[in-house]
Amino acid sequence: MTFKSNEDLLQYIWEKQLFDTKTLKTTGGTDIQVASPGTLNTTDGPDFINSKIKIGKIYHYGSVEIHINSSDWNAHSHQNNKNYNNVILHVCYNVTSQIYREDGTPIPALNIGNRLSQKVLVRYQNLMKNQSFVPCSAFIKSLNDIDKSAWIQRMAIERIEERCKDFSTLLTHYNGDWNQTFYTLFLRSFGMPSNRLVFEEIAKRLPYRIIQHNHESVKSLEGLVFGVAGLLNEDLIDPYYVDLKREWLYLKEKYKLSSVSIPLKFGRIRPDNFPQVRLAQFCSLMHHSPKILEHALSFPTKDSIQDYFKFDLPKFWDTHYTFKKSSVVRKKTIAKSFVDHLFVNAISPFVFYYEKVKVSMATDVAISYLTQTKAEQNSIINQWKTLDIQCSDALSTQGLLHLYKIYCKNKKCLRCNWGKKFLSRSDEFD
Repeated sequence: MTFKSNEDLLQYIWEKQLFDTKTLKTTGGTDIQVASPGTLNTTDGPDFINSKIKIGKIYHYGSVEIHINSSDWNAHSHQNNKNYNNVILHVCYNVTSQIYREDGTPIPALNIGNRLSQKVLVRYQNLMKNQSFVPCSAFIKSLNDIDKSAWIQRMAIERIEERCKDFSTLLTHYNGDWNQTFYTLFLRSFGMPSNRLVFEEIAKRLPYRIIQHNHESVKSLEGLVFGVAGLLNEDLIDPYYVDLKREWLYLKEKYKLSSVSIPLKFGRIRPDNFPQVRLAQFCSLMHHSPKILEHALSFPTKDSIQDYFKFDLPKFWDTHYTFKKSSVVRKKTIAKSFVDHLFVNAISPFVFYYEKVKVSMATDVAISYLTQTKAEQNSIINQWKTLDIQCSDALSTQGLLHLYKIYCKNKKCLRCNWGKKFLSRSDEFD
């Protein structure tokens, strides 16, 4: 098999030393011994840092740069970049020219093109060609439980950390207002997922402080929320609707509010998830527990917060899913599965972020919330189950969702611990 231009693969081969390391020499004929290949650098600068290489009789400490062709050094303008002045070795698949640091000093080069492990190259090619649910599906079942659970948990943390970037952007937008930030993402989660962007705009147009000022009246809250959502613009005759519209027109002028610019989506949504029902539930929740962020941060277990989601909506909603049409009597209480959704998508990750910023470290509270939450059910998780992957709680399902969407689907096997184990094994998986 011939090597294809994949610098990530070459970096992995160098990191794991998966090539013939006997009698290494620079292209100039000087002996090389790799005491330490270094640590893969994920920021700007050379590919590996803190490397220790013996060249001739002298140990050199510094960085190693990896390229397919030696000419890539100049093509990437490294010769003019101070960050590359401490490179001690240039490792390439193909060396055709001498390269130099910014000050003009030459850098020793190692050509490993004819030293690569064909077994690794074939395995990598097979991964890239595999059209299964995940590229290494045949190998996963042979992993031990420790390797599986450790990487799944790491993926769950990574997924939360990705969400934290969004929280940080929101917190900056709201000038450090934690309550407004949490309120925004909490209301956004009620949109699940068809109307999440509309619900987020509602939160931005209807500040949390106004919700607080009016939380004692469910009618005021519904007038505000439904009005900003653009659901009180029609001339309906139902007394409940008329009261809410009257309330909205008054509060709209009082607080100088406006309705959202994004239309709500209603198609292919089950009645229990209609935007009117979810917004009514949110209003009742804010009426009964306006300080939900404080509750999330104060209680040690998920079950201790569950009671805050147990309440009845105004009787109107017992016979309605929308304002236009009545339905059979049915309480629109918040189901336990939806509470789990809120914990997974809003409460747990935000508690993680809050503790990380305010306490300078992420506590186990957010993680414990996820381990106490039931495993999610969807097509991706069902596929993982066919590979004997245990999905015992929401922490594991969040990790598996992240693993599939970010790594497996995009075939980033060289960044996955399972993929790396597959590539470096010397058994029947060839």
